[in-house]
Amino acid sequence: MFVTGFRTGLIGSYESVAIKIQELQAIGIDNILLTFRNALQELPDFYKNVNNRLESEFIKK
Repeated sequence: MFVTGFRTGLIGSYESVAIKIQELQAIGIDNILLTFRNALQELPDFYKNVNNRLESEFIKK
């Protein structure tokens, strides 16, 4: 397993993070590590705004 830390560029708006995750998936990366400052507060927003977008894009394909 190769860990790249913050070099993945998963910092930014919900849209830019979702796009970056899609780019990582397109080159074959199927696992990423996420960290949050306040996970209990931020994780529901991430799920709503990033995960739901990724799922809807996956369904379209």
